[in-house]
Amino acid sequence: MIYQVQLLKGLLHPNDFLYQLEKAEEIRNYRIRIFLLFTASLIIFTISSYLGIGTEIISRELTSTAAGEFETRKLLFLFGQILWGLIYPAIMLFIPAAFFWALSDIPFIKVLVIQMFAVSILLLEKAFLIPINWKIGLDKSSSPFSLGPIAQYLTDSTLLIYFLGQLSVFSLLVLYIQYKGLKYLTDKTRGQIFSYVLLINMLFWLVSSFLSFIKFEKLL
Repeated sequence: MIYQVQLLKGLLHPNDFLYQLEKAEEIRNYRIRIFLLFTASLIIFTISSYLGIGTEIISRELTSTAAGEFETRKLLFLFGQILWGLIYPAIMLFIPAAFFWALSDIPFIKVLVIQMFAVSILLLEKAFLIPINWKIGLDKSSSPFSLGPIAQYLTDSTLLIYFLGQLSVFSLLVLYIQYKGLKYLTDKTRGQIFSYVLLINMLFWLVSSFLSFIKFEKLL
């Protein structure tokens, strides 16, 4: 059976795509879909940086920095975000895929396809957050899609707020896709699969929270 990767259709009908992926002997169109994910990520990060999202640290130094130096910093920030727009999908695609592949008997290409759907969801979240951040000024830790706003009422711990800000409707969808996909493709127990999925996502949530916390500290 030949399976052609269709990200939108797969997200709308996950059971159908997972059944086809399980039975597939050949997978097509995955390279062009990977290219499209990288392109989408690049566009999203470029738009975000162009709108000035994430430049709070630079803006705080406006009054104490020469105009030329300030513009140089803005330009470097833009280039940095463009570069990150290429690095981000590579990290989110290949590291979890390699992790799941190493702990199971699933062919790497099939695990990579599952992760392509996960990355699609993460990029959708970033795209939805752009107008929210630009118009209202809410960052990810204050996103209405996440537990961040609730955490701000329950604790004064900045690191915990950032961590709970990672737990969103979109991150739960990623967990669901990864768990359901691995359950279809491997004979591992449900407990093992859930542990694998939770472990790799917890790692990314913790790293993202810590990086956000470090950025916050730079504002002090």
